[in-house]
Amino acid sequence: MQQSLMLEAALGYAELGIAVLPMRTGEKIPLTRHGSRDASKDPGQISRWWRRWPKADLALACGMISGFDALDVDRQHSGIEALAGLIDRHGPLPETSRQQTPSGGFHLLFRHQPGLKNRSGGQGSAPLGLDCRTSGAMIKAAPAPGYRWTRFLDPASLPLWPDWLAAFYLDDEGQDTARFELPAIALATPAQADQAARYIAGAIARIAEEITCAVPGCQQASLNGASFRAGRLHAAAPILSLDEIAEGLVAAGLAMTNQPGRRPWRRAEIERIVRRALDDGRQAGPARLPMFEGM
Repeated sequence: MQQSLMLEAALGYAELGIAVLPMRTGEKIPLTRHGSRDASKDPGQISRWWRRWPKADLALACGMISGFDALDVDRQHSGIEALAGLIDRHGPLPETSRQQTPSGGFHLLFRHQPGLKNRSGGQGSAPLGLDCRTSGAMIKAAPAPGYRWTRFLDPASLPLWPDWLAAFYLDDEGQDTARFELPAIALATPAQADQAARYIAGAIARIAEEITCAVPGCQQASLNGASFRAGRLHAAAPILSLDEIAEGLVAAGLAMTNQPGRRPWRRAEIERIVRRALDDGRQAGPARLPMFEGM
């Protein structure tokens, strides 16, 4: 029987030393029991997976196992604009692998750098919309629908992370809260306050959606990172009460897809993670809001 296109691609990635994983069709949910920890380069294992799940999409494991890290540039969270601003300030990025994603964003691959941390944009000093994916994380990849390489290099040919970009995702990154200082919301004009209210409501809704869509195996990290960002938004403009925000994020967590064979998340577990990360985010300092830029 002719090999499926997806299996053929999975085996091709494995030949380049990239560990792969079968994903539920059209979703970012691993089909294996332990999620990203099951990623493999073994042709026999990969073939067995696609015999079992012939319509599966595929993901690539990031980090040490595959030799690359990914910068996930999220169009929905203004990541394209954030990256363009950084490039204007620091200079162009090196030529590297680039994969278009279904949402209109893209992945940029860099040689794996030890010491980097999986971090969502808005967490620490990382700009909103620019997420780092390294060991323990994965990215969905072509030929999965909506994914397309516009430039592909094997891991041995990838460039290093630029120092200024890697600095956002280092494990020992200091909390430089001064860069996030904003005028108090009470000092805003009525037009700015109204704009801030709409911005915060939309950002919190997107954060809740991110939690709901979190991939099994990465859900705790998503709950932590997303709630941390929500806490920083609340610190910038406490338009919604902290209880309102927490309740919305807990509800989003309860809507996460359960990993097959594992018990569902309990409300108390989700609430504990959300509340702690919200507090951490508020203490880290307010997020930057576009309506206050330049003030």
